Amino acid sequence: MLERNDLKTQLDAALAKVTEIANKQAGFEKTINDRAAERDAAQLDALRLRVAGASGLPLDLAERLSGKSEEELKADAAKLAAFVKPPTPGVPPAPPGAPPPALDVTRMTPDEIRQNAAKLWPRK
Repeated sequence: MLERNDLKTQLDAALAKVTEIANKQAGFEKTINDRAAERDAAQLDALRLRVAGASGLPLDLAERLSGKSEEELKADAAKLAAFVKPPTPGVPPAPPGAPPPALDVTRMTPDEIRQNAAKLWPRK
């Protein structure tokens, strides 16, 4: 009888160990699946950015592209590009640290604008 009780105790200990290992394995599998999902999401984000840049879309609109493959993203980018106005040429911004222009109307009072009218709008 004693031998049977010893075997039962050993069996219970072994089953507890197997259960513990199975739980750890399930945790590892969940971690692996989570990491794979994060990797896939990062790859899709990178692909969206690449397609948006190649399509001439602003990179801020890359997250709006839908699709799982490069072909689907390119097709969506082409549709979206039809709604985005191309940038119009204009006055380039001043380089960082450059002094403001001598006659900046946005910083003048109405009296200063009147006093500098000839410089602001020269007559030909």
